[in-house]
Amino acid sequence: MKKSTIIFILITSLWIPPALGQIKIDVVYPLRHQAVTATDSTFIFGNVKPANAQFSINGFPVPLHSNGAFLAFLPLQPRTEGEEFVFHCQAIVNQDTVLLDWPVQLSLPPKPFPPDTLAADSFQPQQLWILQPGDVLEVSFRGTPGCQAYFHLGDLAEWIQMQEKSHQAQLYWGTAVFGNHPDVDTIEASGIYTGVYIIQPGDTATNQPIYCRLIHPNGQSLDFAYGDISIDHSPVPKVAELSTETTVLRTGPNGVYYLFLPPGTKLHLTGRRGNFWRAKLSDSEDAWIADGDFRWLPSGTLLPRSIVSTVRTENRGCFTRVHIPLQQRLPFHVEQSVDPAELRLRIWGATAATNWIRHDFTSPVVREIRWSQPAREVFELTIRLNQKQQWGYASHYDGTNLLLDIKHTPKIARGLFRSPLKGRVVCLDPGHNPDLGAVGPTRLEERKVNLAIALKLKKLLEKKGATVLMTRSDRQGITLQSRAKFAAIVNADVLLSIHNNALPDGINPFQHNGVSTYYYHPQSYHLAKILHSRLLKTLKLPDHGLYYANLAVCRVSQMPAVLVEPAFMMIPEQEALLRTDKFQMKIAKALMKGLEQFFKEGRR
Repeated sequence: MKKSTIIFILITSLWIPPALGQIKIDVVYPLRHQAVTATDSTFIFGNVKPANAQFSINGFPVPLHSNGAFLAFLPLQPRTEGEEFVFHCQAIVNQDTVLLDWPVQLSLPPKPFPPDTLAADSFQPQQLWILQPGDVLEVSFRGTPGCQAYFHLGDLAEWIQMQEKSHQAQLYWGTAVFGNHPDVDTIEASGIYTGVYIIQPGDTATNQPIYCRLIHPNGQSLDFAYGDISIDHSPVPKVAELSTETTVLRTGPNGVYYLFLPPGTKLHLTGRRGNFWRAKLSDSEDAWIADGDFRWLPSGTLLPRSIVSTVRTENRGCFTRVHIPLQQRLPFHVEQSVDPAELRLRIWGATAATNWIRHDFTSPVVREIRWSQPAREVFELTIRLNQKQQWGYASHYDGTNLLLDIKHTPKIARGLFRSPLKGRVVCLDPGHNPDLGAVGPTRLEERKVNLAIALKLKKLLEKKGATVLMTRSDRQGITLQSRAKFAAIVNADVLLSIHNNALPDGINPFQHNGVSTYYYHPQSYHLAKILHSRLLKTLKLPDHGLYYANLAVCRVSQMPAVLVEPAFMMIPEQEALLRTDKFQMKIAKALMKGLEQFFKEGRR
């Protein structure tokens, strides 16, 4: 009997006999030596040639698609801390075998320090913090378990005892959003010491380190210092002016996006944590801004404050403008509601002296405007609308006048033989480029599929009489922010961003795949729901979900905006479908019918 030939494919290139050169294992994801964010199992995909090979990974048989593509969801066992986990891939054709070792890095929690040592690391906070009386200083580090830990801040207080955590809450966003595990896990976490101190009115510190002491049960102690703490007692407020085109304020340091403010907006900054500064919005509300997104105003600059004396509306043809004169550019936020149909404009630093609100009675969209003062120096304007479907709004400053433009309902075509799409302006955004987007097992690039679907949809919409504008029509791409800005500049009625999906590490792709749709503003929910339903009905793929998502292209407020992910690049069967004109056209037709339904219902 002829003996099997075994070839190990290593990092360096090896000569392969011609007979074996036809056997090829191509791992697409994860990349070699990539850090994988998973704890017990994860996926690996790629392709094998020839497609009739017997293929296995770590001893688990892995079926091959007819085109040679494979996808496996495998346990990350056995493993050793400090070493890479290796996927051992094996392809057999007749009596010939090719092996490929594919190492990846695992994100494993560090093991506790040995109990017979005295050590510490992972100190927090490490960067500069500027605090005020009443602020909370939270201190933590990892150290030898079973010890006593203390900290103090220079001469501000006696040694303050810290507590050792026995368990720690842990939430992985991937499984919480896309998987079967939305709950917070509690894991063992010995050796994590935490402490807290509230800054007192008489405390002083300038670039002061935090002093810590760890005492072992055997009496041995370890002293160390870290951090950079300052306490601000200045009676002169610090005022800054935003200097970027659109400045993002977050819910906390490194928190999620919250406010999007124009240049020239003034903020009262009251503290710092690392690279983020705290902006005081009101007595009970803060937001955080990145260092470098503003310029300091001279000492003695007045706090951002204004009186709101008048409000008036003006019918500008295709939109109604709400005009609020202020003395300074103040931070503000627009919150949209569908039921009841209204916009709520909140202005921080403003006080009502609003005895007059002038209505332009010719406006078809504004029903009534009411003001309120829900808190000290917080002014709120409620604009009640005559729209079942809202079509967009834009807010900006002209000098110190705050303007809120509310789009009117477009004139949607009627008639038995006239499509509601006739005369409408649709902005299509083929996702990604110059980045590849997701890449499938046979290396099909998402950006190419997205563009192919968008071009087919463009033709279908134009046949219905719509004007279609695209954020890209070739391999040239623009930034996410520019895509949303483009849709606003061309005054599109809707923005549709076309993508195809992939999962984060650790999520079982055999259980979680299919059609998903994403929106941000309430005005976009109905469109998202219609498109999602149409895609499910047409494609017969699993329902991966309808999501509120804080995505750049969905955050555009000037029109309903939705992002769709009709299928999964990483699923071999779905990638094979996405390669075909037939399936791309099915997606395009489903989206066209969904848009047509949306405009038809929107004219009521």
